[in-house]
Amino acid sequence: MLAQIREFQARMEAALQSQDLDQLRQTSLDCERFLRARLPLASGGEQPELAELVPALEALVQCYHQAVTRVDQAKRETLQQMSTLSRSRNSAHKYLDVAQQIGR
Repeated sequence: MLAQIREFQARMEAALQSQDLDQLRQTSLDCERFLRARLPLASGGEQPELAELVPALEALVQCYHQAVTRVDQAKRETLQQMSTLSRSRNSAHKYLDVAQQIGR
């Protein structure tokens, strides 16, 4: 289980590094499904104790915090771009209206 948690963390870090938000979302969903299926750990068996997983889970939480920060940043950038496009569109319409009035 520890290896899978580290793999999810590595996949999330790679997605963050490449700014691939689709891959980040998919990895997050996969990780959530995996953790919901495995935790809480069944007592006994060959699964590691929960205490052994704490460092890996803390690292995964840090990775999630980075992901949230990156997604928030992407959201702000998208909203800013949409606002800029809207202003440009309005300016273009005003320019065309003025040009049309001058042409009359």
